[in-house]
Amino acid sequence: MRKRIRYFDMEKIANDEEPLSESELEVKQHLAHQIKENLLNKLDIEEALKALTDKQRQCLILSVFEGLTEEEISQTLNISQPAVHKLIAKAKANMKKILQGGY
Repeated sequence: MRKRIRYFDMEKIANDEEPLSESELEVKQHLAHQIKENLLNKLDIEEALKALTDKQRQCLILSVFEGLTEEEISQTLNISQPAVHKLIAKAKANMKKILQGGY
């Protein structure tokens, strides 16, 4: 069973004319902080992906984001399955290194 995603009307929150209670202000600040952190993380991941070789990036995206198996990736990119395995492993290692600041 899927979790239901809760959406907040950010426009309404931003334009709220009534003074906020202390707890409402804390929630608003927490949401703003979470949004900022999520955007920074997304930018970091995008930059790290750009630093990979084309083949590493393709294999990683097909594996992680598209959910393809190594065999499916190998058929899609017309490269051997062991090569796909190595490219994914190298891509993950490079991403980890880059995201931890070892770029």
